[in-house]
Amino acid sequence: LNRSSGVKEIVTDGSNELGSIPTFSPDNKYIVYAGWFSEKDNSYSNSKIILYSLSDKKKQILIDNKCENWRPVFSPDGSKIAYISKQSNSNDIFLYNLTTKQNLQITNTIYDEWDPYFSPDGKKLIFARKISNNWDLYEIDLNSLNELQITNTLGDEWYPIYSKDGKSIIY
Repeated sequence: LNRSSGVKEIVTDGSNELGSIPTFSPDNKYIVYAGWFSEKDNSYSNSKIILYSLSDKKKQILIDNKCENWRPVFSPDGSKIAYISKQSNSNDIFLYNLTTKQNLQITNTIYDEWDPYFSPDGKKLIFARKISNNWDLYEIDLNSLNELQITNTLGDEWYPIYSKDGKSIIY
């Protein structure tokens, strides 16, 4: 939706494709989202990670691995996309490099991980992990892959976001 003009732009075609959880690139030139396509039997495919160019209206399927792929987010410099993928019995976090086209698995646990979000400098990800039916927040350093548990409560913590200066986290 263009807030100035009120004009809506439909990214998915509506009849053949469904989309969910879109995010803008830092330069506002692209959208990345999870998309499902209708199959011949009227079911939908597993979700794919799709990059959409706002200038030329072209779509590029980045991740199509026959698994559920969700919640894509851009790195602050726009060069990478973090997302979750259920390639085994749980959702793990992956990192796709838009320049090299390399895909790197960041977490590999028996627990579900959800809601990845980059630190302002792009060096860490914060995310939610479900252990014993409880969601807590964790942070992972993308160079060392060392993790730090941020919360340990009886309540569920979801959708963590860093402040612009990286000094605070809301959830």
